[in-house]
Amino acid sequence: MPVKRMGSKATFLATVARLGPDLFADQVAQDHQTLFGATVFRLMQVKLHQAMKHAHIGMTL
Repeated sequence: MPVKRMGSKATFLATVARLGPDLFADQVAQDHQTLFGATVFRLMQVKLHQAMKHAHIGMTL
C-alpha cells in the first residue's frame, strides 16, 4: 500500500503540534529557574518532563 505524502502546510502544522508543547515546557522551566533558583527549578523540571512524557504517548506524525 503506497504511503500518501503530506503537503508542506500539513507537515508544518504536524511539526508544530508535536514540538510546541516541548518548547513551551522548556521556556516555563527556564523562567522558573531564573525566578526561584536551582532547587525549585529541579523539582519543576522533573514534574514538567513527566507531564510532557505522558502527553506524548501515542503521538506520531
